[in-house]
Amino acid sequence: MALMTDLPDYLEGKEPKPYGWRTIDSAPKDGSIILLWNGLWHSIGEFGYFGENRDAKWFDGHYYIDATHWMPLPNPPVIE
Repeated sequence: MALMTDLPDYLEGKEPKPYGWRTIDSAPKDGSIILLWNGLWHSIGEFGYFGENRDAKWFDGHYYIDATHWMPLPNPPVIE
């Protein structure tokens, strides 16, 4: 079933975007801001190369996260 945020895609016959938690190996690593989960808490963050050694890590702006799952952020509200 398509959600309202998928309505334009649905009307064009495109598949709706999947929602829900996904394993971290499928997360985008292009700097996209996403919702992360590590088994204890969730946080909004991104993948990047941080620190002196430029280590590949998930980061929420304050902490490095050993994320296990991710989810895309919802569309922002429409201001009328």
